Amino acid sequence: METETSDKYNKGIAEIVDILYSLRRIEFSSQSMSDKYSEAYQLIQSVTELLATKKNFVAFRPMWEELHDRMVYYYDFLNKENMNQDIPFFRETLHNEVVKWWLKCKKRGIVDGPLVHFDTHDDMGLPDPSSQLLKKNGRLDEQGVQRGACGKIFWPVTCMLLSKGINHVIWAMPKWVYDDNAEFQQVLMTDKSNELIYLRPRGQKNDKFRLTGDIEIAEEGELDDPSKYKFFHPHQLNRIKVASASAWKRLGNLINSNKFILDIDLDFFVTNGDKHSLASYQKDFDDIESTGRVHGMPGVLAPREAYGDDLSENYVRNLNKEIRMIRERVKIFLSGLATLKKMGMTPCCISISDSTTSFFSGKSCRAVLTNQYTPKYFVPVLYELLISGMRKIYGTNKFY
Repeated sequence: METETSDKYNKGIAEIVDILYSLRRIEFSSQSMSDKYSEAYQLIQSVTELLATKKNFVAFRPMWEELHDRMVYYYDFLNKENMNQDIPFFRETLHNEVVKWWLKCKKRGIVDGPLVHFDTHDDMGLPDPSSQLLKKNGRLDEQGVQRGACGKIFWPVTCMLLSKGINHVIWAMPKWVYDDNAEFQQVLMTDKSNELIYLRPRGQKNDKFRLTGDIEIAEEGELDDPSKYKFFHPHQLNRIKVASASAWKRLGNLINSNKFILDIDLDFFVTNGDKHSLASYQKDFDDIESTGRVHGMPGVLAPREAYGDDLSENYVRNLNKEIRMIRERVKIFLSGLATLKKMGMTPCCISISDSTTSFFSGKSCRAVLTNQYTPKYFVPVLYELLISGMRKIYGTNKFY
């Protein structure tokens, strides 16, 4: 029985491993990056298709992770190539690193409409005061951002507001986040100690979720004279859950523009946190898990037995269930983008952030161990589903 179990899991993996080895060899060849990618593209597609046919996602998780390691090597090359496409499309492992690409689009006059931020988190944290972030005249130091001044994964939306390239943020939330649908007028500004803060005028709806140390209610007259502050940028913030067709139509009404920045953090489809009560979430705003989230890695009980115990069978079943749920979430998402297009709304640019562990992006300074909000093995699956779907909506020649 042990041999049969082992053979069942090992059957057909040689073909997959051969392709993954080929992708490694291409990376270390002396070809130009363009030639490398031309050769690697079909191999990435082939191994994705082969892995997608395997019914037991648990057993093949290491190969999905290896595929992601081979994909991220080409992100910078593809981002530069996509700057010249009809819809600039950017891939990053760390969410804060998309800001530099948004700023490049802004410089070219491409940025238009609100920033629509699909994420389990609002990513509107406040950067530390830094001479590399804001100049003495209060303007964003865009060269500083290029050098990494927007250096935390929960800062990107705030960093884009600092550029004054947008004045409307829409946080599009998955259904498992507790935050309610809401709209606020607020100001991103520096206080007397030169620290950034979000201030909201009095008289708006009470925010039972986000009125924390980062967001305060303005004192009377505090917002009357913008010239008192080094930085002062009024903007609108909307939160909306988008898990149904009707919600996407409401999102379209909020966008109210022909163009928008489409910003996708992959943990919108699956996050890797823990369950929280409403009370603990309101207090700490910690990460929460999506419906069906599967934790842990089943242990191997014997050298020749892959995943044969009862608990592991539950992992197999639950993880396969989670994949089905992810596919359904992506289906709803793509249907929503198609709805927006019918309403006359298309992205001025698109960014996808993996939000997962990554070591081999081509730059060791970007290596991260602690960023796995999206389980690493889901990232190639999500890319395949999202990119193929968006090409059907926006056209196959809009981006690489």
